[in-house]
Amino acid sequence: MSFVYVSERERWRSTMLLMWKYGPLRSDDGSGRNGPIIKLISEYAAPPWPTQPLRKLTVNLITTYTGINTHYYAAKQKWMNSQQAPNGNFRWIDGQNLVLNGRYDLKQQIGHGAFGVVMKALDLQTGEHVAIKIIKARRAYSQQARREIQLLQNLRANDADGTSNVVELRAHFVYNNAGVGNHECLVFEMLSSNLYTLLEQVQFHGFSLPLVRKFAESLLNSLKFLARPDVRVIHTDIKPENICIRNPRRSAIKLIDFGSSCTEGQQMFSYIQSRYYRSPEVLLGNGYTVAIDMWSLACVLVEMHVGYPLFSGDNQIDQIRKIMQICGPPPDDMIDSLAEEKRAQVFGPGPGAAASSSSTSTSTSTSTSTSTSTSTSTSAVPPPPSPAGAGASSNAPRRWVPLDRDSVSSRTLDSVLGVNSGGPHSRWANEVGHTPQAYAQFQDLISKMLVYDPPSRLTPAAGLTHPFITQDYEGSPAQVMAASSSSATSSSSSSSNSSSSASTRVADAMDTNSANDAAAAASSLSSETKSAAAVADNSSSSTRSGRRFGGGGGGRRADGADMSDTGDAAGSSSAQAANAANAANTAASAASAAAAAGQQMSQQQRQELSVALHDIGCPEGEVLNNPLDWESISYLLEHFTAMDESSRLEARRRYEAFINQPLRARQKKAMQHLIDLLRNTQAGATTQMEVEAPELASTPIP
Repeated sequence: MSFVYVSERERWRSTMLLMWKYGPLRSDDGSGRNGPIIKLISEYAAPPWPTQPLRKLTVNLITTYTGINTHYYAAKQKWMNSQQAPNGNFRWIDGQNLVLNGRYDLKQQIGHGAFGVVMKALDLQTGEHVAIKIIKARRAYSQQARREIQLLQNLRANDADGTSNVVELRAHFVYNNAGVGNHECLVFEMLSSNLYTLLEQVQFHGFSLPLVRKFAESLLNSLKFLARPDVRVIHTDIKPENICIRNPRRSAIKLIDFGSSCTEGQQMFSYIQSRYYRSPEVLLGNGYTVAIDMWSLACVLVEMHVGYPLFSGDNQIDQIRKIMQICGPPPDDMIDSLAEEKRAQVFGPGPGAAASSSSTSTSTSTSTSTSTSTSTSTSAVPPPPSPAGAGASSNAPRRWVPLDRDSVSSRTLDSVLGVNSGGPHSRWANEVGHTPQAYAQFQDLISKMLVYDPPSRLTPAAGLTHPFITQDYEGSPAQVMAASSSSATSSSSSSSNSSSSASTRVADAMDTNSANDAAAAASSLSSETKSAAAVADNSSSSTRSGRRFGGGGGGRRADGADMSDTGDAAGSSSAQAANAANAANTAASAASAAAAAGQQMSQQQRQELSVALHDIGCPEGEVLNNPLDWESISYLLEHFTAMDESSRLEARRRYEAFINQPLRARQKKAMQHLIDLLRNTQAGATTQMEVEAPELASTPIP
């Protein structure tokens, strides 16, 4: 750490010399009035000659350097303390042993900001890890922290059922840091990575549209709660860094950092929101409401899919220009509140300015022409903005027009989102849930959130009923799965009994989980319906299918369905079973397109898995006659190996990690983990493996 140290003596000497050069000491006229002062300066500036210099630099050289080092490090420590203590910041040193409030054992620093630092700590009473936000020991920060505590306590009191997806404040206390001051400490539940960190992990290529829909639904629920009449809280800083997932294996999220939040009508700051997500009413100096959070949310959702900010202005003026590139110019009444020096950098007088001034002069000069002046002034007022975000109609004369007219409306949401090209840079072409219909609904949702007029902007409650969120539109994944399921059910009553539960799993996966989960469920549907067709073709296949799910002739399916009616299924028409198989194959192909390369086991991987199963005792014929999905693998492990239940659960985790990984490199690694487990089980050793959440890694290889 570099620093600049100037001794007190040298600093005083420099000050006096500057006073002599520029100050009153230079006015000495020789009368001696300033003579004593000049004498003192000359005497103080000349350091005393060291005594016995030769001895100090030879015989006593070590003592000399020891003294120099002592004075040097003492001065350095004094300087460091003088630089850090006034800031009131909490300093953490790795390896430090510190327990706050007699309960929270600090482990490591996991974040920092202008407010202070965030520490990971172990709650000694509950044994759980928590996140402690340690505020700077300065009066302004402490007052803001107390307001945040009060606001979070009120939010928790109004969220009785805990469905608001707002971070939970568990406790708070004051830590007296000797020599620094009192730190307000806020204890929160421990969450996982934020969305910006997740974007980094996928090289800023964005997340799939189904996953963005899940994020949007959770955040709209949060904003709906904050916009309730009895709450009316403005978050003011919605951005990817302030949205954290609860668990690294799940896509559930929570909204954090209410440090700059306020209740509507009690705004304390005018400079709020991070620049990329700042709403136009804040940029233009208008009053703001809970609607500014909806603007920020729209920017976040687009960034989550395309991988980069929608409006990336270099400063406040450039941010306004970037917004106008997509949304057009804002209404004149919003521009009026912008400071004149800033307004002159972006806007100039328009054709409606003269009409507005003449209307004003006419109304003030005479009171008899009220109707005329009213009609004239009304023509200068812009109509409400369109749902696409435009500021004013082209038919109304504008009082303010952008100086750079060529860049206005030069970009479109259609091009940014890649509505007709399979997503940004065609990255999601032919993927499940990324149809042109889905992109059109996503674009419509964002357009209604990016409206200049706050009252006309989409509300959180209305957003939750939007077709993109409810998937209530033609060609949505939920409708496709439901139609395929009903088709398969109506084609054959016998095959429907064997495939109904799998069809339900497909629909549920498309509704509540990622596209990868839906593809896995659809693959299960396809394989099970193929088994029904094979049963209808010959009885030997029926016997093999029964052995797969539980041995013997009757057998049991993994989902609990009774297979004792195999003989009845064998007597059904083979054509009906084939129709059911074709319908199931259609559903399976539609759902498994999300990661076609990742979810199909290659021939080499199948061979390696077959060899590993054979090596631990599974008969070769049983291995070759099974599709090596989890049901068949579970049956083989249970009946032909000595693997216990805990090891089988671990094997299932690793198999699901392989199935749900869309990236080839991670899929290959997950398969190797499964094979290693099988071989280690034979040797009597098992290991644990961290499985990544498939929903949060579902991005194609660049």
